Amino acid sequence: MEGVRCVSNTNTLWSVRNEATLRDVMRRVREKEPFGWLRFADGDMNQLEKPADSSENLVARRMTRAMEAWATLPNLVVSVGEWWLCKSKYADIWKNRVEAIPAVNERVAFHAGCFYLPMGTPDDDDLEYWASKGIEGWARAALDANVTVAFVGPRNLAGIPWLTARGWNVEDAATKRARFVDATGVSDHATRMDAAMAKIEAVSRREGEAFSKTFSKRNSEPVLFVFSAGHAAKTMITELMMPGRHTAKDMFVDAGTALDGFAGVGSRDFNRGKRAVDKYCRNVLRRDAARIKFWVDPAKLSAVCKGVDVPEAR
Repeated sequence: MEGVRCVSNTNTLWSVRNEATLRDVMRRVREKEPFGWLRFADGDMNQLEKPADSSENLVARRMTRAMEAWATLPNLVVSVGEWWLCKSKYADIWKNRVEAIPAVNERVAFHAGCFYLPMGTPDDDDLEYWASKGIEGWARAALDANVTVAFVGPRNLAGIPWLTARGWNVEDAATKRARFVDATGVSDHATRMDAAMAKIEAVSRREGEAFSKTFSKRNSEPVLFVFSAGHAAKTMITELMMPGRHTAKDMFVDAGTALDGFAGVGSRDFNRGKRAVDKYCRNVLRRDAARIKFWVDPAKLSAVCKGVDVPEAR
């Protein structure tokens, strides 16, 4: 947690590796209470620097407006990639852009020291460590509690089964496809962002009504929306959580590139080459081999487990 030292150079409020916060998020998943977990790092700070005459600035201004609302959402956690604040460029952006928003600077306590919310998936090198702390991971908690999960992200990750699951149940392909929202282009075009948000609301309504009919319960049953949508996720999740919206009942996790390796997408050091095979293939086989086609996109299994003999991949 070397980068945590750099938060002391800011004027904002911080909560560092707060395990009570993490346990509360897990409780919210199990008990189906609304919450949001956002990750904020270099790409988001770069967005705040878009030139005023840029078409992209429209999206940037919308994110700034969303940030102004963070203080009004007590069940939202904003987790910062705090190591970026050790670099002068991002320390300056933080000071000039983030701290310049009074509602953020005075009333939002940012989370540091745990950028990715622990998932509880069998790839995690720290799975046993988090479990020993009573933090089972949001994906594990959702699956055990029979929470409906929907995925908002790129098409190349849409084949990961657990991202569109309801508990550990086996469901037909059409049902699972209906829980996928294509987020292509949402970080660059406000119209695409709006279209994706409309689909998210439709999924929220449809899944709630389906649950009500099946289990004779209220139709406010929440959905856990998992995002891999770049800096747009910050704006979208914030707007979707606002009081008065139908989706204010739902749960949101900005997971980002933590999901890529399950589909053989190499986007970071941890999901490329040998490290990726060890993490997304060998770890999964060691902990939950019988469900490897649930955790890893079955169509990408051979690529994910390259060089490893996996009977299920033959």
